[in-house]
Parts: sequence; structure tokens; C-alpha cells
Amino acid sequence: MKTLIFSLLLLVISTPALGADINSIKINKEHAVVLPMTEVGRNVYTIPVTIGKNITEPYLFDTGASGIAITERTLARYIANGGRAIKGKPAKLQLADGSIILADRWVLESLTIGKCTFKPAYVNITKGGNLFGAVLMRVMSPVIINYKDNLVVMFCPDKIK
Repeated sequence: MKTLIFSLLLLVISTPALGADINSIKINKEHAVVLPMTEVGRNVYTIPVTIGKNITEPYLFDTGASGIAITERTLARYIANGGRAIKGKPAKLQLADGSIILADRWVLESLTIGKCTFKPAYVNITKGGNLFGAVLMRVMSPVIINYKDNLVVMFCPDKIK
């Protein structure tokens, strides 16, 4: 699975003025996932992500981050709602400022983006907030960011449902 994730190309098309046209992409549009982006700061956006069966929260959409991060509060809600989680080995994470931190890594039953569900889901626990990074963007490429309409379009891989 790691080989698959890192071998796929991440293509991000940013179109702040014109908007991205999903019809111009030659790909199976049945697998398209169109998500609303909410601007929470200057050029800072969140997208809705669901863990388990029913915990949907905003995740910072960060093309510069490598993984997926959730807060301790989100993990506690997930477990309280019947979600199964296995604690893994701590992970070293490099932050945007270059500093390195240790974070707990957990394996969750599932993570859903639009209509794509990934089983299992590997997440890091952070104090900052929920974050959706490039690891799944690579799998769901191409990624189209439409700033004009505040939408992001990604694609479900054929073999992951």
C-alpha cells in the first residue's frame, strides 16, 4: 500500500480566477468527490472529513502536509462513538517551521472523504487541529482546487470503495 501511495502522482490544479472544469479531465467522473471548502483564514481552507460512521469535522486542507492529523478530542469522540482504534509507535513529524515533534500514531477503522472510504486509516495525534495532508491527495489524484467556487475535486481510486 505504501508503494502505491508514493508511486502515484499528485496533480494540483489551482484556478483562483477561472475555476476548474471537471469536464475537461479525462477520468472516470463516477469516482469524482466534490467537497466544499470553507475559508477560515487568508488562503486557509477546511474540508469535511468523516472518521468512523458519523464523526464529521472540518479538516485543514494542507497540500504541504504529508499525513492526516486529528486532535485528542476527535480521537476521544471517535472511541466514545464505538470506533476501534489501535495505538501505534510514535511518529516524528516535521512542522512548517522545520521543527521536529513526536506524535502518537493511531490506526482507525475508517476515514471517509465524500464517497471514498479508506480502511484502515492512519492518523497522527496533534494539539493544533484536524489536518488533511497529501498522503490521501496522492491516492485521490488529480486534485482540482477551485478557489472561485470554494470547491475541491478529488477522485476515488477504482479499487478503494
